Amino acid sequence: VCRYSPYPSVTVTVKGNSVINGDVEISGTIGKEQSRQLNIEGGSFTGNFIVADNVPANIAISGGTFANAVLPEYCVDGFGVDCNEDGTFSVIEGVAQIFDENGNPVKVYQTLAEAFANVSTGDTVMLLTDITLTEQVDITKALNGLTFDGNNKTITCATATDPINSGKSALRFGGGNNYCTGIKIKDLTMVGTARFAIYLHGGTTTEFTNVNISGEYYIAVNLFGTHGATMTNCEITNENSNN
Repeated sequence: VCRYSPYPSVTVTVKGNSVINGDVEISGTIGKEQSRQLNIEGGSFTGNFIVADNVPANIAISGGTFANAVLPEYCVDGFGVDCNEDGTFSVIEGVAQIFDENGNPVKVYQTLAEAFANVSTGDTVMLLTDITLTEQVDITKALNGLTFDGNNKTITCATATDPINSGKSALRFGGGNNYCTGIKIKDLTMVGTARFAIYLHGGTTTEFTNVNISGEYYIAVNLFGTHGATMTNCEITNENSNN
């Protein structure tokens, strides 16, 4: 997909049962009031996406099957990359996505709770779209090595109406004899109302990076027991007037 200077703009859309053999190359600078866009809604692709240096990719993928994994930033909001049994990859709609410890896409899930229920140590769970939580999400697996990547999305908490006296957490990591010894949370915004926006049970220090929490909570971030935190570029605000 190349935009030459004499032409103002170019948009290419691939859909249906189209088959693209070979690499897809993206090139051409974009000037004022000009555009270059590649939209992929379906089809199959046998090669890689090659983006020329110093030009924006402007790729929006919401479907299709690919011989090679596509970068998550190429997917439209609310879509992720599923690894198929034959080794190909499909872009499908979902709420959260698991990546393995090497950054390879594993599977897309329709709820955040489902994704956390299927993690292994070293995995990353990435949020694919803004969501509202009306039920507590309990995270009990891979607490010794798990990253939650908010992907600059927002969770609206709606798990309590009177957070001082009752209600559930939005995200609860660990509990009982399940202690948090390797949790990282990044690029996440949380708003709304909950008993706790994030509850972390015992263990060691969690790393927070670019996490912004506001709303009404009994405690916005509950570091229970021996748990600690390292916060980098975070803003935590509890608007509950009773705190």
